[in-house]
Amino acid sequence: MSHSLSLNRSAFLCKPEDGISAPLLFDSPHSGTHIPNDMPLACSHNHVKSVADLYVDNLFEHVTEQGMAFLKTDISRCYVDVNRHIDDIDIHMVDGLWSAPIYTKGRAKHGYGVIYRTARGERLTETKFTAEQIKERLGQYYTPYHDVLKDTLDSLHAQFQQAYLINCHSMPSRHSFARLPDIVLSDRNGVTCAPDFLHFVKTLFEQKGYKVALNHPYQGGEILRRYGQPTHNRHALQIEINRALYMNEESLKKKETDFKALKGDLRDITFEVGKTLQQDAYTSLAAD
Repeated sequence: MSHSLSLNRSAFLCKPEDGISAPLLFDSPHSGTHIPNDMPLACSHNHVKSVADLYVDNLFEHVTEQGMAFLKTDISRCYVDVNRHIDDIDIHMVDGLWSAPIYTKGRAKHGYGVIYRTARGERLTETKFTAEQIKERLGQYYTPYHDVLKDTLDSLHAQFQQAYLINCHSMPSRHSFARLPDIVLSDRNGVTCAPDFLHFVKTLFEQKGYKVALNHPYQGGEILRRYGQPTHNRHALQIEINRALYMNEESLKKKETDFKALKGDLRDITFEVGKTLQQDAYTSLAAD
């Protein structure tokens, strides 16, 4: 059994009813597809769904049954991408002046910053937004997600003296015409989690028969950058799952048999991760 806390569809935190037993939070920042009415689309909603991490929340929601917490949002990444820097503003979407700082290392110049202008080469909306409207949107949807994320990790760290985040995503089966592996694990090239944890998770996937790559072609986004601090016993790891393993990438529908098999494997893997972190946490607490 689990219970959840929701904030304006921006953050749904699910926790075990009898308390968290392992220092681990899973989050799915891109599984949502909802776009509020103030962003009229210039493309089909199916196109919006095509850039979402469809069904990833379903793949990992079982972790609350294993004593761990799970966070997701229903809001589409096109409307607000909580895995971008909050200042990754696309100036082409601003109606009027933007006087606040702009994060120049982000993706806005390509059309998919913290608010998307394009996705997969298609224009998402012709509407521009005032600076006030953009700041209000970020305050309503971006900030609450990160508040819950930070508060939950702080709570885990206070309870266990360590905190782990597994940031869950899906990826297309091909990238620049090259077929991708089954799983890509990322720690921003050795920055956001302990190497032992990265390789432990890699081994669990490989034991199930999955082909695993590290940090290529994905290194991790803003969530890893912000919350991965291994020198302070705060670890953040990103998982990218090849969509071809569980869904039809054209119709966007689940392949039910494959989905069930993958979910079963993930259940086994998350159980092992949670059990190991729980044992390590209590061993560390007992030694103090």
